[in-house]
Amino acid sequence: MYKRQNHAFLYANNHDPLLGKLYLSVPITAGPATLRIDDEGPAEAFALGRLSAEQTQQRKARYIIPIDTIDVQRLAQLPRRWAAGDPIAGTLELRLTARTAHGGTIDVSGELRDYKDSAFSGTWALDVVGKNLGPTLTAAIDPALSGKDVSANLSLRGPFVANPKISYQLAGLQYETLRPKEPTDPPALRLSLANFKGELDLVNDQGHLDETIAQVLGDDGQPSRGKIRIDATFGLKPYQVNKADVHILEAIDLGRFLPETARKHLGRFVRGHFSGNGDTTSGFALRNIDLSIGHDPADVRARLHGGRIFTTDNFSTLEVAKDQPLTAHLGETTTAISGRVLARARWLDLKLGNVESPDLGRWLSRFGISPLATSATAGTIAISGRMDSPVVDARAALSGVPVLGHAELDTRFENRVLELRSIESATLGGSLAGKGRIRLGGTPFVESLTINGQNLSVEKLALASGFATEAKGTINALDIALRGSLARRADPLDWLDLVDAYAQADRITVAGESWDGIGLCVSHGQASRPLCRRRDAALGDADEARCDEARRKGGTCVVAHATRADGGDIDVLLAKIPGLAPRRGPPPPSELLGSIDISALPLRILDRFTGPEAFGGTMGARMSIGGTTAAPTASGAIEILRGWAKGCLLYTSPSPRDGLLSRMPSSA
Repeated sequence: MYKRQNHAFLYANNHDPLLGKLYLSVPITAGPATLRIDDEGPAEAFALGRLSAEQTQQRKARYIIPIDTIDVQRLAQLPRRWAAGDPIAGTLELRLTARTAHGGTIDVSGELRDYKDSAFSGTWALDVVGKNLGPTLTAAIDPALSGKDVSANLSLRGPFVANPKISYQLAGLQYETLRPKEPTDPPALRLSLANFKGELDLVNDQGHLDETIAQVLGDDGQPSRGKIRIDATFGLKPYQVNKADVHILEAIDLGRFLPETARKHLGRFVRGHFSGNGDTTSGFALRNIDLSIGHDPADVRARLHGGRIFTTDNFSTLEVAKDQPLTAHLGETTTAISGRVLARARWLDLKLGNVESPDLGRWLSRFGISPLATSATAGTIAISGRMDSPVVDARAALSGVPVLGHAELDTRFENRVLELRSIESATLGGSLAGKGRIRLGGTPFVESLTINGQNLSVEKLALASGFATEAKGTINALDIALRGSLARRADPLDWLDLVDAYAQADRITVAGESWDGIGLCVSHGQASRPLCRRRDAALGDADEARCDEARRKGGTCVVAHATRADGGDIDVLLAKIPGLAPRRGPPPPSELLGSIDISALPLRILDRFTGPEAFGGTMGARMSIGGTTAAPTASGAIEILRGWAKGCLLYTSPSPRDGLLSRMPSSA
């Protein structure tokens, strides 16, 4: 202190060694100065007056409050019982007013009562009243504390031989949590603590906060939706919360702190309760957690409970230990969550274990993802990266997968690209495995998708695909590759343009008819086409040209062959050639070119329609396919090589290509 203007007196008389006399009355006006709270350091660093640079470095105060002026109206120690012949002054009286550099006013009044009577006598009896303390709290105590008209009342009581017990009560206090660090961060959550009171026991270095209601404030500073009840006990040296109980009495809108997808599908209103202990700045642990979120204060879309969360920097960083995970419920889906969330940096590093999701299909649909399965079990999910574009790795056993039924999935979603690292299934018998990569941003595009199967049951495949026709047999080999855009696929045949496939089966029985040596190629290239065609029915140059043109223009070429067990062969070639798509409007129908060859087919196949032994002999046919997918055409000829009806010979051809009935035109 300096610039003193003092009018004081001091009288000391120690002639009587048992009753020394000390009289003083010291009114002081001084400033500026500093008020150092919880100041620590070596004894030589403490002295009256201005501190040297060395002394300042040696001392460390938890809080330093700059003071503009101090007006000590009374600092007096005078005898109170002169009339009774008692000259001893044993009580120190104090009354002062201090004004902080930030406009706050602090009034101190009271006394150290009878502290000179004996070594163990005397009591604290001081009262402190503060007004307009908001700016001072913000600047000197904690930037998260504020208030336009913060007032404080403190009382110091207890025996003088020990540090006093302080009762405190603050009004008009506001507190900010989840405060922004970057200009793009959302504004902090503001709470109004209308009546903040409790006690500090400086003997045991313990304190407590009485039950306090915190009202959520809107951006305009007015009360908004949301109330929290808080009570706590805490230690002072070192500072930590021994236990804090927080109950959200009225749901809080935390939507601005959540990613858009979470707000859309989970909601923004949080309610529930939790307990905690530690230091909110250096480390705070949350326990007894039971929180829920929904689209309105009464709605529950997701719930977190159990586990333990460790948080630092006023809840800007949250970490869940792997050995004490949170249990999450999203509809019927449950999982155990561990990992970290950096709220201010909007960063995630989470692990979801033991995922059980009977309603997986519904959640996939809500997030705009085609429901590839209806449910999942024994799943694990890892989520990392920024909240608005996280990387998601997932493994699970899926059910309700189209065609496959059950499947084991290992996938990654990153930068709006879905990577199927592996998908395996034994539902169809044998083995089926696949992998792929699909871009989901904008128009979905399959960059690659391959499926390889061996020894697949035709019966199970038919049932899984929804076909009621009785089918039996085994597909010995199946290779499928898909690539292309998923846009503008109105015609089912257009989906074939994405496919490159090869399938082979020794025998398949459909509706009582058995077929052997089956081969199917879809846009599978020249080298593979002979696998899907009879040797004596090899493709000609014109057929090859059709297939090559279809592949070159992004269309489809299908080549297939099958031998009927009771006689007869069938060969198919079909090329679908897309037209030139206009800039606007739907694309034109694709051109169809191809042929169907049937040879040595017994006429007994008609028995199921006419009765047994009504017809006999063999026939063949060649049909040419043309037109477009919107208006297909077929033309050709049916050849009867020999035949009879009801035991009467109709015709015997000396040559497979000659005869009265050998060229009967047919068109459609």
